[in-house]
Amino acid sequence: MRDIYGKIPNPVHLLLKKRAIDILSSTAKLADMRVLGSYVDITLGNDYLKIKGVGNLLFESLIPFIGYTKISYIQRQFKIRMDKRRTWVDDLENMLKCLSQVVTTNNKIEE
Repeated sequence: MRDIYGKIPNPVHLLLKKRAIDILSSTAKLADMRVLGSYVDITLGNDYLKIKGVGNLLFESLIPFIGYTKISYIQRQFKIRMDKRRTWVDDLENMLKCLSQVVTTNNKIEE
């Protein structure tokens, strides 16, 4: 990203990334997200439980992240643990985009 003064400094770029992640986490209807030492824990909200076939939808949408991500369903909650890699901020942003798409574009909701 550039402006009239040249390339944006890395701290400003990270601040913009953080804001994008904050917005995406709200759009993705997360119950909780914790950034810890070597991983990020994400708990999906109850909106996901209302989607028919959500397990398949989540699996299909998270295939690009499968090498460094674990997905579990415990006590009626979906949890995702993503290992931090060198590009973990970009990985997290892309994963949240996928989750947001699953929850917002799916019209098949249980009654």
